Amino acid sequence: MAHEIAFIDGQYSFARAEGTDAAWHKLGQVILPTDDRATKLRKAGLLYTVEKAPMYYRPACDKPADGQPAPKARQYSDRVAQYRSDTGADLGIVSPTFQTVQPAEALDFFEVWAKEGGATIETLFALHGGRVYGGLAAIGKAVAIEGDVLKPYVYWSTACDGTRNTKIKNTAIRVVCANTDAMTRGDKAQYSLSHRSKYDPKAAREHVEKALEQFGAYCQMVRSLARVKVDSVKAAGLTEVLVGPAKTEKGRTSAAFASIMALFQGSAKGSDLVTAKGTAWGYLNAVTDYVDHHARATSSDNRFDSAQDGIGDDLKGKARDLVTTI
Repeated sequence: MAHEIAFIDGQYSFARAEGTDAAWHKLGQVILPTDDRATKLRKAGLLYTVEKAPMYYRPACDKPADGQPAPKARQYSDRVAQYRSDTGADLGIVSPTFQTVQPAEALDFFEVWAKEGGATIETLFALHGGRVYGGLAAIGKAVAIEGDVLKPYVYWSTACDGTRNTKIKNTAIRVVCANTDAMTRGDKAQYSLSHRSKYDPKAAREHVEKALEQFGAYCQMVRSLARVKVDSVKAAGLTEVLVGPAKTEKGRTSAAFASIMALFQGSAKGSDLVTAKGTAWGYLNAVTDYVDHHARATSSDNRFDSAQDGIGDDLKGKARDLVTTI
């Protein structure tokens, strides 16, 4: 199937808050304000734990002597298998010292703020059979810049198969088109912890709260970019740098080039706002719109993952660096 969302026991491992836009998936369950912790985890497909088990193998050279039972299987000394507690399905092979972050942490990370009224959990999910899991929450108040509304969010994700660190990222979402962009660059942009170290949710939340202070600076950057004029010629030059070698026919005719330019020239939602039309801010949103909603991907889930923590996120960062130096 095309989706990366885990599908376990007839249920998609994806849940969203009541009233939240379902455009990402149009699948899964709705989290209600009255739901308790276990119900939220069940609806999100996160009501399982990741367990470790030893790995065994039987080499061809271990042949039983005539009339004797076969030798016992040998245990692999520096690898263990991780598996789901509910189904027993394998979730990857890791070292015995691998620090596993459990699926329930995706909810628990946000719940501290949510109970204090400082966050609204909008999505919880598990991908790739339950190997990757995470969530997205609105945190803080939205800011309107000449009708262009920006809202601060936090994105949390981890994997139990070693394919990614535990990451928490402060993200700004442009409400008119649901485009996402990191609020900061560099060390403050996200919290990232390898599975060689023990996850400390308190330290992670403290990092996010410090990074959240950058939302004001991000809004100021938006105001500055909205005053920088960018015409189609300039936008084409920027796009060539982003998607291919500058001044090459290949760069000009690629699907990515055409899509970004079309979005910038008016097909993107919100491109007619005074902050975006013919501006550096409008160009940055053309790129983020392309990455978040139009870039080629195996599924919408894969595109979202890339936009938050992959190649798409890198492209958005490169675009931001370009427009802030015009």
